[in-house]
Amino acid sequence: MATLSVSVGSVFSSLGTIQGVIQSRLAVRPTLDTAFCLNLLRGLFLYTLLFLVAPWIERFYATPGVSAWTRVLALTVLLDSANNIGMLLYTKELDYRRASLYGQVSPLVSMLSALGFAYWLRNPWALVLSQVTGALFQLPFSYWAHSYRPRLRIDPEALRHLLAYGRYVLGSAPLFYLSAHLDEIAIGRRYGSRSMGAYQRSYNTAALPATYGAELVSGVVLPVFAALQSRPEALREAFLKTNRHVANICLPASASLLLFASEYIRLINGSRRVEVIPILQAFLAY
Repeated sequence: MATLSVSVGSVFSSLGTIQGVIQSRLAVRPTLDTAFCLNLLRGLFLYTLLFLVAPWIERFYATPGVSAWTRVLALTVLLDSANNIGMLLYTKELDYRRASLYGQVSPLVSMLSALGFAYWLRNPWALVLSQVTGALFQLPFSYWAHSYRPRLRIDPEALRHLLAYGRYVLGSAPLFYLSAHLDEIAIGRRYGSRSMGAYQRSYNTAALPATYGAELVSGVVLPVFAALQSRPEALREAFLKTNRHVANICLPASASLLLFASEYIRLINGSRRVEVIPILQAFLAY
């Protein structure tokens, strides 16, 4: 519930600076420095907002502990906003080897720390602290992984470009997010954390092929599409070809998961989460 609340805040305040930097044809340093300053301001605002509304979030879900979890998880937003913006240059310059390699470090640290905290604490704080640990590690690591050093300055031309580009992200991202997660919020409010957890597990498992396929190509296609933006026909062909290849991977994977949904859940969770099976099958059929 705390994770969902933090992610809702992140999506609703997204300025699209990452996409704007990759798409921009302006001078690199002024654009990166301006994006860095925007990220810092957004991080400070969102952290303060989440810290203040955390008690209301706990009352909404009627689950003790959500307020404290939300306030601690909000630290990840603040830490992420200070990451080295120069890491985007690996993606912008199509250096996918380094972008992919460095992008796996923080999730790996979070996963390993989650195992340690879970063994030690055996309560929901394990997941909260693991995410904060990953963000704490990512901050200095981003400055080690790239030599770029952002400055606290805002270039007017870059600011106009980023805000003009970001308004489409700011307007569309919340709508897409609500369409995907409004049902989870309602279930958590009405039936509690256990039912919400079962529902989220089912949804995330069913979406795994599409999510993995999208993540696999998203870091590649955005800079490629940005390079093709002045050639509409080539851009259209690349877009259709990308969708075709993603569908060729995701559809067979989803069909296989539907056929063996019961065996998959029992293999991963034993007999503890059998109530997830029909929900998962319904999502996969959908």
